[in-house]
Amino acid sequence: MLTLLPTAVTTKKGQLSDLVNLTIPDDTASATLTLWNHAASSTTTWRASHTVLLLSNPGWRFDQRRTAISLTANTYVDVDPSIPDAEWLRGFAARLTRREHVCPEFPQGAFDVQTCLSAPSRVLFTLADLDELARAAPRETFMGFLSVVILEMNLVLSWRRNMLMCNECCGVPLFANKATEKCKQCDRMVELRINPKVLGQVVDETGSTAAGKMVWSQEASEQLLGRTADELVGSSGETLRYLEQRLLFLRVTLVFGWKAEEGENGVGRLCVGAVRM
Repeated sequence: MLTLLPTAVTTKKGQLSDLVNLTIPDDTASATLTLWNHAASSTTTWRASHTVLLLSNPGWRFDQRRTAISLTANTYVDVDPSIPDAEWLRGFAARLTRREHVCPEFPQGAFDVQTCLSAPSRVLFTLADLDELARAAPRETFMGFLSVVILEMNLVLSWRRNMLMCNECCGVPLFANKATEKCKQCDRMVELRINPKVLGQVVDETGSTAAGKMVWSQEASEQLLGRTADELVGSSGETLRYLEQRLLFLRVTLVFGWKAEEGENGVGRLCVGAVRM
């Protein structure tokens, strides 16, 4: 099941041609769907980031540049199916079209991290478990543990780009290798937080998350890096390179909370409140 991104439509002499190429992603990947003749005319009522397609038995072709999907004699196309997964995917697509905060703030008060750490019964999730539970109960708030392996660190790259720390003010992203930065709109000094994208892809046995997709508390970031934000910005390039190499391929346990966002199609965020090495 996939939803639409802005479509690429082939035109000829100002008229809609009999060939339409659509970019259709789900929450894992994207592909190109090619429609011909009468099937192409049905796309005139489809809305980007809103229309959901349920494709059964499509034809497909994969090469190094792209994945192509096509309709065959055995393919069924259900437009906007009335199922819970369609609503979830529509909300996911709507979220992709919104500009995200460069460093979302950890929701203080939403999770009791210390109680979770000291609880006699501790629930260990996999990323697949988390995905299944979030789809089944998208409005629920819950906590647990994730055991993941760090596949990518971007400490040195962020340091070279002067982007170790970040925040926003007046809708403008601020990046610097220091704890505070002046907003260019209001001239106010803004306290910066550790850039969540210094941590790249993490995986477990069932799935992965990309860089910047988790919301980190200040305590969790400092526990992962083994130093405070002030100590991090004062570190040399060699120190950051050593720290980056030490964390690569390390298995860590994340104490997380899942919190749904507000709105009709709000998508939840994975919030990390503590790290255990």
